[in-house]
Amino acid sequence: RATIRRKVAAAALSTVTGSANITPQQQGVRLHLLDGGARSSLVSLAGAAALLELLASIIRGLRRPISAPPHLSLLADCLLPMHMPTGMVDDSTPLLALIHRPLCLCIVAFVEGRPEAVHHVLRGVLSHWPSAATANSSKEVLLLHELEMLMEHAAPDALADPELRDLLVGVIVESFEGS
Repeated sequence: RATIRRKVAAAALSTVTGSANITPQQQGVRLHLLDGGARSSLVSLAGAAALLELLASIIRGLRRPISAPPHLSLLADCLLPMHMPTGMVDDSTPLLALIHRPLCLCIVAFVEGRPEAVHHVLRGVLSHWPSAATANSSKEVLLLHELEMLMEHAAPDALADPELRDLLVGVIVESFEGS
């Protein structure tokens, strides 16, 4: 998909600039400029945030309960791994912050459509919790906010599983003890 996107962008840029002979780094910068990002950075998630907002609307429109295997694999294979980046945009902004709001909307839409998926989602979010060694407190705040949103939309007995409750408390307490 990235290759197709680069080819399309290169074709669009060649019609605008009259030259298709550009280096991959120049192409990355130009793609980033097309996304509305700053000229000096090669990281752009502006398109991803817009796509996630669209996806949240699509998820809300799915038939209830959400049970089709492709829909569940979208959650497990695409949305939950988007919590993985540990890098920082600047000194105080984690990469996750660039897409966090629309990502939360997608995940909450899944939980609303399939309430029993909250256990899987909580485990997925907790699996990407920053360790005490990485000490990314900004990312921890984002994930805490997401956990709060999930619990607001979950069934009252969502934490009835003692193993999940212990995992949740253990990960959060461990991160605060390490700081």
